[in-house]
Amino acid sequence: QLPHASLEHLAASLGSDLNFFLNRQTAAICEGRGEKVKGITCRSGLPVVLARPLAGLSTAAVFQELHDSEIADDGSTATAASVLSQHHWAQLQNTTTNALQAAALRRSPAVNSTLRALENAAGIRPTMSGSGTTCFVVCRSFRHARIVAQRMRQSRFEGIVLPTLGW
Repeated sequence: QLPHASLEHLAASLGSDLNFFLNRQTAAICEGRGEKVKGITCRSGLPVVLARPLAGLSTAAVFQELHDSEIADDGSTATAASVLSQHHWAQLQNTTTNALQAAALRRSPAVNSTLRALENAAGIRPTMSGSGTTCFVVCRSFRHARIVAQRMRQSRFEGIVLPTLGW
C-alpha cells in the first residue's frame, strides 16, 4: 500500500477532481461544471474503485459535444446525497448521474470501454467522474472494492485502477 500522501499525488496526476475520493470523512455531490461541491460526511469512507484508460479526453471537447437536452435536474442529486449520508451504497448505482457522460462517450471510445470493464468486474453500473476519462463504481463494501480492483487488473483493461481505502 502507498502512503496517503503518495496516493494524493497519484490522484492529482490523474485528474484534478479525484482527490476527494481519497478523503476519509467526506464524499461530495458536484453540480454545474463541477464547481458546486456539497460535502457529505461518510464516517466509514466510501468503497469506490477508480479506473482511467490510458487515452485522455479534453474537457473543452466534451463541453463542445454537450447538447442542451443533456443538461437537466432530474432530482437525482438530492436522492444521491440522501443515499450517501445514510451509507446505502447499493442504492447509489441508481442515483449517480453525470450529464457529461453521453458527450464523453461520443468523443472517446476509451470511456465506454472503461465503463464496460468496471461493470463487468463489479456487477454494478459505474459512472464517469467530471468530464472524463476517469470512471468509478461505488462498491457494496471495501472488500468488494478490493475484489473489483483485482478483477480489473487481471482483465485486459489497459489503464490505471485504484481502489479507495477502507477505515
